[in-house]
Amino acid sequence: MKQPLICHQPDRDVPKVKCSWPLPCPWHTVIIDISDEPAELRIPLTAKNALRHRRKLEDIGNIL
Repeated sequence: MKQPLICHQPDRDVPKVKCSWPLPCPWHTVIIDISDEPAELRIPLTAKNALRHRRKLEDIGNIL
């Protein structure tokens, strides 16, 4: 059986440890779409952080 590809970047909380998430890793993978459609930005976010920083998220949404 083929081993799944994993992320080998340093962990975001403990830099001495490898991330080890299956690819595409939500923290270290960037997917570039070269189509003519408008760009889409996705940021991994927990509900707790979204509630805590909702004003900042509204400001970012208004800027975009």
